[in-house]
Amino acid sequence: MSNPSTSSVSNQQLSDLITNKLRNDYSKITSLLHYCGGTARHPDHPNFACETSAKEWIKDIDAKTKSNWTDEGRIELAEQYLLGQAKTEFRIIIDELKTNATWDNVKAQMLEIFPEGPNFDTIMRNLGEATREIGETLRGYYIRLHDMYNELTKKQAAHSQVFKNMYLLRFYSALPPLFQNNITSDERADGTKLLRKAIKLAATYPASKLRDEDVSKEKATTERVHVVATPPQGAMANQASPNKHWKESRTCFVCKKPGHIARNCYKKQNNWNWQSRQEWQAQQTPQAQLAQRRYDRDWGWPTQNTGRWNSQGNRYQSNRPQCGNCGKWGHETRVCYVAPDKKKNTN
Repeated sequence: MSNPSTSSVSNQQLSDLITNKLRNDYSKITSLLHYCGGTARHPDHPNFACETSAKEWIKDIDAKTKSNWTDEGRIELAEQYLLGQAKTEFRIIIDELKTNATWDNVKAQMLEIFPEGPNFDTIMRNLGEATREIGETLRGYYIRLHDMYNELTKKQAAHSQVFKNMYLLRFYSALPPLFQNNITSDERADGTKLLRKAIKLAATYPASKLRDEDVSKEKATTERVHVVATPPQGAMANQASPNKHWKESRTCFVCKKPGHIARNCYKKQNNWNWQSRQEWQAQQTPQAQLAQRRYDRDWGWPTQNTGRWNSQGNRYQSNRPQCGNCGKWGHETRVCYVAPDKKKNTN
């Protein structure tokens, strides 16, 4: 017979006792990191190391509470290892779920509030390999690099200057040589100045930018391509010194033909100004038109032969030659009917 003073304990009761003991003594859980919302250290608790990923923090709790742990015990344990904003959000979740506050539901709510993001190594690799994408503008490429810089600075603020130099170098190396030669060292050190100068150069030299088709061809042959973001209507052009304007594609705005500019346009010199003059004369009164015709007959169109004078100090007429022998208008010296020895003395 068994001793009446001795009570038997079932396996289930023993398991409950161990579970309650572990649940009330959190020192049994070793090497469990805190979580404060994504940073490695909480400013109010600098002595505690924090897990930067909510997903990894939850995975660590699951790994160390596999057996003899209820949902209530896991929730109490998780709350003990939360700091700052993460602990506040956790308590709000518990209050909202109430009777449905199971560990799986709490985990799902925490991952929605603190979603999984790229870690430090991934962001560093993306920044080091960043290139301009097809269809991406200069401003869009700069914003993408700047966002990576902000993420790295949040994770390691002590190295913010190194991250800044990295993203500015990535943006500068994406510019063609024509743009790089026109950017000073001060502009390279300031992201805002660098972006403004690049956009200004892109507007000044539109033919120096690469098209998206050219970007796709280079991406197929090289792993990293440094090119400028351009609209689809951009054109390949010479990327030599900006002082050599004759090597760039030029289009005349008068005749709409390439190869020359408006001031050298044949159409402008022979037709464009004359048409404008005819339109102007049509708007004048008859008296003004008569006066203008007399002026043109005696002196010529003022915009023609400007600054030309004959040997006698008189201005040339554009429509009537002047004789150098007798000084009269309407014929030249070689056909002058006045003999040189019979030239009239005007003194």
